[in-house]
Amino acid sequence: LAIAQAPITDLIGADHANLSDEGDAVRRWIGCSPEENEAVWRQLNPVDHPPATSVLLFHGEHDVDVPLEQSETYARVMNAKGADVQKVWLPGDHYDIIDDLPPYIRCRIEAERRFFAHIAASRMEGVAGCVATTFGAGDLLPTPQGRLIDDASRGRMPFYWDGGTCALGIEDAARGMILAERHGASGARYIFSERWLGYREMFMHAARWAGRCGPRFRFPDALMLPMADAVEWMAARLDRENRFNRDAIRCSTMLSRCTAARARSELGWEPTPVWEAVNAALVDFRARRAR
Repeated sequence: LAIAQAPITDLIGADHANLSDEGDAVRRWIGCSPEENEAVWRQLNPVDHPPATSVLLFHGEHDVDVPLEQSETYARVMNAKGADVQKVWLPGDHYDIIDDLPPYIRCRIEAERRFFAHIAASRMEGVAGCVATTFGAGDLLPTPQGRLIDDASRGRMPFYWDGGTCALGIEDAARGMILAERHGASGARYIFSERWLGYREMFMHAARWAGRCGPRFRFPDALMLPMADAVEWMAARLDRENRFNRDAIRCSTMLSRCTAARARSELGWEPTPVWEAVNAALVDFRARRAR
């Protein structure tokens, strides 16, 4: 896994945009202009060469030093070529986006970094599996996502908010991990996700499955984080677990829509539509309440 923060991925584009304080940093590094030796520039240009590993891009939405377009173009071009490139766009500029990451995301990044470093140093074989939010029967707790669709099916979710989650069925997740263990390339990172589910779409589906009206209004973004702060403050004073917090809200709006292209092409993994797993979960919730 390669993690890149606000990278310059198109050297020729960066040169034409005069990036850097003096506007000529790239050509000073290469030693000539693109017009003088285009072959050398193409040989060194990241956007001209698909990566040999998975790539995770972090970029500030208000970066003026390295425009967001550098990462957007790279992700679009590489994914079109079948590479596994994920992206996370964050509020902030060129220098402060890493400090702004929620602990959950920092933990995932550090865990993968340590895992890949360990297998490289010990010469062990290993693959990393990144599993999206799962749905399905047998959700006994239930999980946070299971509680959301159960509440929506029972008419307890009158509103929605911007955001969502990459999702798949729990059985597809298990099958993907088995395929990765048996057939995955050592050192590879496989993402398992069937599709992106927005919260409005998710709640509407669950409500209509139960014959109810879906959420009628959108909760404003400007109120979501203050509301989460208030709930978290109250939960701390009551010494109760709280899943509705600032980091959870931010994760649901900043994470990119995952692509499972590598798992599909290298492992032959083909998930079933996630709606089948959502329906199975709703049937199971109803059946257990009737017991």
